[in-house]
Amino acid sequence: MKISDIKIGKRFRRDIGNIKSLVKSIQETGILQPIGIDEKRNLIVGYRRLQAYKELGIEDIPITILDIVDPKIAEIDENRERKNFTMKERKEIRDYLRPILEAKAKDRRKTHGKTAPGKKKDTSAESTEVLGESRQEIAEASGVSYDTAQKEDRILQAAEENPEQFAK
Repeated sequence: MKISDIKIGKRFRRDIGNIKSLVKSIQETGILQPIGIDEKRNLIVGYRRLQAYKELGIEDIPITILDIVDPKIAEIDENRERKNFTMKERKEIRDYLRPILEAKAKDRRKTHGKTAPGKKKDTSAESTEVLGESRQEIAEASGVSYDTAQKEDRILQAAEENPEQFAK
């Protein structure tokens, strides 16, 4: 449906936050969940996705027509009834993405020399293998900072090595 045909009424969520990562996700992967509207073209769910499409300059957006009793409850539920990844799930995400993002970092290094543009050369042993920014990129892809990812990895390793003491 054309975005211009969708009616956006008063919403609980007015602050869309930083949608750069959502825009990037839509560019790379496509929209994973259509926005939800009612039969009168009123937006029920998907305000941030709609704003990301606008930022991309895309005029048509996938929709699902929802037949629900209370659109406000649907908006609340979509934003409230979600679950963050667990620490172990974030580690699995990092482990999966590491070779993919490291390969991209190596490609950047080939294209731009030893360091990416604007980055100082890091001479640590790990950075000779992967650019420092790829470590941060891997952590952020799982939803946490590099420091938090490092702490989570140590906690999970301790739990694996000594489950009686650290599993919980």
